[in-house]
Amino acid sequence: MKGDWRRVIHTYRTQPSAYAAQITKPLDTALHIAVSDGQERYVEQLVEIIGEEAAAGAALRVRNDHGNTPLHIAAALGNARMCVSIAGRDKALVGVRNDESETPLFLAAVHGMKEAFLRMHQICGAEDCRRHYRGKDGETILHVAIAGEYFELAYQIIVLYKELVNAVNTQGKTPLHLLASKPGAFRSGSHVGGYHQLIYYCKFPALSCLFFIVLHRLANAAKNGITEIVEKILDLYPVAINDMNAGKKNIVLLAVENRQSRVYERLLKRGVIRESVFRKVDNRGNSALHLAAALGHHKPWRIPGAALQMQWEIKWYEFVKNSMPYNFFIRHNKEGKTPRDIFSEEHADLVKSGGEWLISTSESCSVVAALIATVAFATSSTVPGGVEPDGKPTLEGQPAFHIFAISSLVALCFSVTSLVMFLSILTSRFQEKDFGRDLPRKLLIGLSSLFVSIAAVLVSFCAGHFFVLRDELKYAAYPVYALTCLPVSFFAVAQFPLYVDLVRATFQRVPRRSYMVVPP
Repeated sequence: MKGDWRRVIHTYRTQPSAYAAQITKPLDTALHIAVSDGQERYVEQLVEIIGEEAAAGAALRVRNDHGNTPLHIAAALGNARMCVSIAGRDKALVGVRNDESETPLFLAAVHGMKEAFLRMHQICGAEDCRRHYRGKDGETILHVAIAGEYFELAYQIIVLYKELVNAVNTQGKTPLHLLASKPGAFRSGSHVGGYHQLIYYCKFPALSCLFFIVLHRLANAAKNGITEIVEKILDLYPVAINDMNAGKKNIVLLAVENRQSRVYERLLKRGVIRESVFRKVDNRGNSALHLAAALGHHKPWRIPGAALQMQWEIKWYEFVKNSMPYNFFIRHNKEGKTPRDIFSEEHADLVKSGGEWLISTSESCSVVAALIATVAFATSSTVPGGVEPDGKPTLEGQPAFHIFAISSLVALCFSVTSLVMFLSILTSRFQEKDFGRDLPRKLLIGLSSLFVSIAAVLVSFCAGHFFVLRDELKYAAYPVYALTCLPVSFFAVAQFPLYVDLVRATFQRVPRRSYMVVPP
């Protein structure tokens, strides 16, 4: 399939056997794919064609490898129009359960899709829906709506099903228990100010062999970050986007797991597949955000220093987090861990080593900054050649005097700034969140100020020394001044790669790999 939906419509009209044909590795039918891609008009046409046959109910109940019918997918995506189209043919579809014992009605509540939920409730009716509003572990639609912090939907559920307020799951917890564990849901537990406070008080109303080769190449290209191959395969075989490897990881999960930011960004731009593919989980229940939170062994960004590596990890996690649907933020995997739990556990050692690296670096640099500040203070308070009886400097009219005065002041200001930055690093708490922005920026400002102060104090020395030379020796002193700058130049060259990595890690929004892919 290449997205030629007109041809699919023609096939459905001429070949009724195609209704239930599972054409992808995840056992999706053409209707599954149309729903996943958000093809509302074609979904309505396909459902209308299927509805003309006597076996319409069976065709609409075909499940993929997760046990999901097309209505499950439409409900999870929150597409009310497609939900009405499918459920309108057979309202019993609202009660079909997938492998996780979830009905489409329950899935709509899980993902906070209020409009889709209300439309299915309207079609199915309150009495019938009461048989479908529980999932596994005894959780009700009200439990999952509150767990996902979809409070508008939770309010609607309470209005429709008042009995759910006191419903308990297998752990003996009512929805009120879940609500009590979320202080951020209340004004007293939220620190808001400014216009956020105003907002708070406002009210708002087929070829299996070829297919295996394509999948294998696509998986390898995603893991290695070869965007050209990924795009070419997806252009030729769009249906390959839905396939998974042995670990139930699709191309999105592989790209995130292997930190291939360019592949992930290209997939984000394919908006038509976003809602269907970016919600997948692997066989351990890990979403893309879980895999982004894991430290892993594959680190395409070779950044020296544990602190900068930690900053890169935070940036990658935040980037994936901001690109995913909100309901993924609180999802637990099969081990009962959220992405934040995994991130904190696996990065604990990196936080510790990053703090130690910053302390040792700051201690060394602060000693140098203190020495430069001492020298700069002494030179900035000294007037070369003395002063006249009226208080004017004797050498005021000479160019070297102005250079001396300005460079001494610059050296003093920047050395003190550098010293303050390094001392603030030494007194930091070194918490996980500090490595994202606070500590790297302090280090960057400290190093930049240190470089400027070293250069300024050398200029001040050369300008002050210029006064004591006789005229015939002044030109001979220029090579000596150049040689004086060599130690600083060597130091700058040696530290320049670290400085560049620090600047890039601080100001770049998305981590980029720092090596070329070389074929074996």
